Amino acid sequence: MKKNIISSSISLLLGASLSGIAQAEISPYLQTVTEQSIWVNWISDTEQSPAVRFGADSDELTKVAVGTTEKLGDNYYYHSVQLTNLLPSQHYYYQAYSETDSSDVARFKTLPVDGDSDTTTRVLVIGDHQIIDDPRHQKLVAAGKAKIETQFGQPIEDVVDLMVNFGDQVHYGTLEQYKKLSALTSRQRQA
Repeated sequence: MKKNIISSSISLLLGASLSGIAQAEISPYLQTVTEQSIWVNWISDTEQSPAVRFGADSDELTKVAVGTTEKLGDNYYYHSVQLTNLLPSQHYYYQAYSETDSSDVARFKTLPVDGDSDTTTRVLVIGDHQIIDDPRHQKLVAAGKAKIETQFGQPIEDVVDLMVNFGDQVHYGTLEQYKKLSALTSRQRQA
């Protein structure tokens, strides 16, 4: 059951909001991690040919995966790339890119083999941060990250397996508000 819960919900923010990496043109986020795969996603206002470079070392992103783009509205494109054939319980570095833009290099960790009794599952739960003019989302993520890294003495992605974000993420649910929330998150990463 652990694998199913984690696979359906993991890493929406861990790869992007919590990494502390400076902002680039593409702001990817991670979803549906398993022992051997993960999805890298991002939105843009232009159609692109999405791809991701990745590898076990940040200086050697030698593998490439190509993805798909779906138009969801005027000037609203959703890009998805699945990385496959990964090893369990391993760190990987990745960089999302298109013809003209790229992200910074970030890191994720695959899940352990299902049923491995030597692993502990830790969950970070945050939520209900919908006010657009108050960056509560950033405050909650930063506080959760600081607490976990203080308590465990390691980067958050090494000790948290699942992040659950319940409640409203935005106040009105419009694309404009979602983009503003994304821009606020990006500014926090630059700080």
